[in-house]
Amino acid sequence: MTTRPKGSESERSDSPSSSSSSTSSLSASSESKVNGEIITNGDHKENGETNNVKCIENPCASEVKSECDVLEGSFFGHLNGHPLEEPVIIYQFELAQYLCGRLIGRNGHFVNQIKEKSNASVIVNRHPLSPLYKICSIEGTRSEIRRALRLIRSRFPVYEFPEVTLQQINVISPLLQACQVTVPQSCQLHLPEGVSCDVILSNVVDAAHIFVRQPTHPTYPSLSRLDQFMNATYSVDTPPVLSPHPGDICAVNMCNAWYRAMVVSLLDDMEVEVKFVDYGGYARAPISSLRQIRYDFMTLPFQATECYLANVKPTDENQGWSKEANVVFHDLAQGQMLQAKIVAYADDGIPLIHLHKIQGASSVFINQELVNRGLAEWIEHQIWE
Repeated sequence: MTTRPKGSESERSDSPSSSSSSTSSLSASSESKVNGEIITNGDHKENGETNNVKCIENPCASEVKSECDVLEGSFFGHLNGHPLEEPVIIYQFELAQYLCGRLIGRNGHFVNQIKEKSNASVIVNRHPLSPLYKICSIEGTRSEIRRALRLIRSRFPVYEFPEVTLQQINVISPLLQACQVTVPQSCQLHLPEGVSCDVILSNVVDAAHIFVRQPTHPTYPSLSRLDQFMNATYSVDTPPVLSPHPGDICAVNMCNAWYRAMVVSLLDDMEVEVKFVDYGGYARAPISSLRQIRYDFMTLPFQATECYLANVKPTDENQGWSKEANVVFHDLAQGQMLQAKIVAYADDGIPLIHLHKIQGASSVFINQELVNRGLAEWIEHQIWE
């Protein structure tokens, strides 16, 4: 397979099509977050009911058994018959906007209480399809998520809040042991909104089109384990993808290893273009190299986030990004802990980010640095706060 040229010549790093070694995982954050921000006393603006309610183990907690059941039987439990440490995963459900205040509590009291009692973190983010709902994510091990769901159900008993189902929306049906899967947007790990976060460069398409990963996110260490399981599984005969469609998630072989990928387009009867959802980047792949993805390999959120650099464009838009611009960006960003902040979204829904390279007590604003070196022109976007 050959990597796809996009704009000017692509620079690949820490991806299936690169020989670079991956950056080691860092310690995971353990604080509760709302709208992508760490909750501390006084941080949250109230929304809906925010009276403090003592959370107790309620008989109604049994009503979340169906939600907890989907956490059983994942591939993470054993390798070659030997138990492994439980990984951190994400359980997501929808909640009406007007109920988010009750979930969060005054000054984040209830989500902090969930963290204290279950060790799971609760994150509330915007819904990609409706402003009337939010996506609530619980981050933790399976047992921690079970405890958190019971606490949330005690806060929203069925007899009083029948509309709160706590149904998981980022799960693939257990009936689909090996299948062609089109995955909802909620399976993608997003950058938090409104705050800067630590990222590492995973793949470079060009100087302003990149993929990043979040090494401090709780799910980050689980990717290496997923890679191990996939390589073990697909080293023997597994069901092929007979009729791929754009948006399908599958396993694809690249450089003698197996990766999760999304079919982007059909190039002809023999070849497709894929995007690597955990490491970033695009490649052409023969259809014969695609395999159906197991449902339990879909537990981990997609780790690579596709981004554009905000406020910059090539000095010659007809020629695209120059080789020099790509090299300079790579030198500035590769192998560094970076800070990314979403400032807007492009028309295709991909976030536009400001990217900073941290150097001790100071930082380099990479977007501006490209302009300062005469490799890009500054443009204005509608920036939101």
